[in-house]
Amino acid sequence: MQQVLLSVLALGGTPVMLQPDQLPRWRLSSMNIGGTLSNAIDQLSALTYLDLSNNPSLGGPLTPNIGNLKQLTTLILVGCSFTGNIPQEIGNLRQLTFLALNSNKLTGSIPHTLGFLTDLFWLDLSDNQLSGKIPVSTNSDPGLDKLVKANHFHFSENQLTGTMNESLFNAKMNLVHVIFDNNNFTGAIPESLGLVQTLQIIRLDHNQFNGPVPKSIGNLPNLTELFMENDHLNGTIPSALFSLPQMQQISLAKNALTGTLDMSGIISSQLRVVNLTNNQIAATRVNPSYTNSLMQPIEKGKYIVREIRTAVDQYDQEYYGLKSLIDPAIRDSAKLVGFRRFLQLAMECVEESGVDRPTMNDVVKELEIIMQNEGGQLLDSAYLSTEHFGNEISRDPQEEHLPMKDDSSSSSVFDYNSVYSYSAVEPK
Repeated sequence: MQQVLLSVLALGGTPVMLQPDQLPRWRLSSMNIGGTLSNAIDQLSALTYLDLSNNPSLGGPLTPNIGNLKQLTTLILVGCSFTGNIPQEIGNLRQLTFLALNSNKLTGSIPHTLGFLTDLFWLDLSDNQLSGKIPVSTNSDPGLDKLVKANHFHFSENQLTGTMNESLFNAKMNLVHVIFDNNNFTGAIPESLGLVQTLQIIRLDHNQFNGPVPKSIGNLPNLTELFMENDHLNGTIPSALFSLPQMQQISLAKNALTGTLDMSGIISSQLRVVNLTNNQIAATRVNPSYTNSLMQPIEKGKYIVREIRTAVDQYDQEYYGLKSLIDPAIRDSAKLVGFRRFLQLAMECVEESGVDRPTMNDVVKELEIIMQNEGGQLLDSAYLSTEHFGNEISRDPQEEHLPMKDDSSSSSVFDYNSVYSYSAVEPK
């Protein structure tokens, strides 16, 4: 049987004798190999699984001949240094179910031929330098809207531009993650996003989207996280978002949202954090049953930071002039030990300019000084809290298994970068 040297791929290091007909699954992750992929790769015609991830010295352009590996179902080139365009010939790999090209140096546009990969389950092109629009189907060419079996669209940390076409999403899709953060998209967020009933996580933050938050997103029963901060969104916030049964986090900070925040209806029991800071919301109505974090610049029509700064009375030794603003449950229950010092530190932390805010290290040091100077009662309370939280074990409830992942590997190239870390599901 013909033997093929690993050097056929023009990889650096000691050549390794391989028999491709007997080894249809090549797993060469994190092996410190380097060089480039040569055109001779198409000699490996029996290959079904190719993983060359986490070899940062492996790079150069991706050869178009990779499109001749017609038996390939899994292609993982994550964390290398590949450059140039994504070859259109990858669209010839019609049996491909898992395609991960993230964390490289790829440039150019996303080829429309990826729309031919209709069995694709996972598509990750994030953390590259890709530009242009997301391709959608036309009369002559396919687009990503054809990938109705896909669960994962990961396109974050690129230079993608233009509007996101309404036809990109449809009701036949099975998407779970739609990750497009940190690009340069403009225009309105497509209402068609609300047709994908399987969606769990939407990240469109740190772009230049404008217009309203689509009301259709309030129809997604499985949605757990919605991130649209640092865009240019306006209009009112759909109240249905807060009632979605699985919703855990909503961040719409740093936009131009207006009107009344209406959280007076039924609030999801899973909802932990709502971040609406740096908007232009005029008033709020919040269901008293919601007791988790609501980060907003106003309360009952008043901007809290401005109200506090106006009301502060340094001659009031007990309440610092803020007695009417303090929650009675706190104000009347016990002596406010160290209140003045804590307030001063808190106000420094919300300074308008970042250079005027203390670092986290400075905050911790100041808290230690306050606790040392304000008496044993405060120290005892802090000690008990440390003991309680220090004994708790935190675990990601969404943890999944990487495809053929080595437990000794510390790589996170398949992780979804959000508040939690989501690993790839093993290719089917």
